[in-house]
Amino acid sequence: MVFTAVWLTSVVAWGQPVHDTAPGAAPEDGSEPIDVTVDEGEEDGGDGSEPIDVTVDEGEEDGGDGSEPIDVTVDDPEPAAPDDPAPQAPAPEPPAPQAPAPEPPAPAEPGDATPAAPAPRGDDAEVDLTGDAPPPPDPNAEEETSWLDAPATRRSGFTFGILLGSLMGNVEGYPNDALKIDRDAFRTNTGFSGGGFGHAFIGVTFTDWIGFGIGGGYGALVSDDHETRSLAIDFRIDAWPFYGLGGVGEDLGINFTAGLGASNTTLNEGDDTRVVDGALTSHVATGVFWEPIQLWRINMGPFASFDAQFSQSVFQGSAWIGWRTVLYSGPSRDEEPEGDTEVSSR
Repeated sequence: MVFTAVWLTSVVAWGQPVHDTAPGAAPEDGSEPIDVTVDEGEEDGGDGSEPIDVTVDEGEEDGGDGSEPIDVTVDDPEPAAPDDPAPQAPAPEPPAPQAPAPEPPAPAEPGDATPAAPAPRGDDAEVDLTGDAPPPPDPNAEEETSWLDAPATRRSGFTFGILLGSLMGNVEGYPNDALKIDRDAFRTNTGFSGGGFGHAFIGVTFTDWIGFGIGGGYGALVSDDHETRSLAIDFRIDAWPFYGLGGVGEDLGINFTAGLGASNTTLNEGDDTRVVDGALTSHVATGVFWEPIQLWRINMGPFASFDAQFSQSVFQGSAWIGWRTVLYSGPSRDEEPEGDTEVSSR
């Protein structure tokens, strides 16, 4: 800034030499100082200018140095803005508005009913110990249970049974010879035949409505020209699915047997030649029975069943109708079961 003022002063002084002097000091050659003012902005409410002493030599005049003070004012230019201003940090976002705090409930006036607080849940629940304790269960009260869980009243325990009846059926097959099976020249059909069959079994009856056992039987069928003898060893299931209905349903049951057997057919003329030889056969049977008669622990009643024995060389189908007698080691109708229990028919 000083050099700019000097340069302007030199131009005004028409190229005369200019000497810088300290403020308020006389130049070395005895010339008078020229007062130059540089404007640096207002200060303290004024024009903000400060005097700068500049001496302009105008040559000697009338025996002196001929210098005259020249008042020059230089405006201080505003500093230029930087090309790349430094990035400023973004202004912080204003905080989210807060929900107004709920107003406290107004105090209840005397005489107003206070609403009940909600019942606590989970671990916060409190046990009311101020009331009377519930009465203890009555040991003499009858307990109502499902018929599936009730103690047996009709049958249970070890079981031994005998079934005897009439057998009606038909046998068809071949000799047990690979060269004769499925050849019409060796095929035999006994036609309708009648006879009898007996079966005995032992087992366990778990409750009034289910039991298991194993048994075996032997029977015969006779026609005009043929006689067939058969036997079987089976596993059996006896069930009373309608027991829960009460009445007749308590003694009405079904059975299913499956096992192995044998069936052979010969001529009635006394010839022991087997015209049908089933060898080892499969045996299945299913039927229904009813045990309405009960004497002590013996249950009796009629039954009807359908039996089938079959192998590669024979098929024997028969219907069996007879009488069933079974001994149970469990309670009978006249005996009280353990504990007084009311049975529901659910």
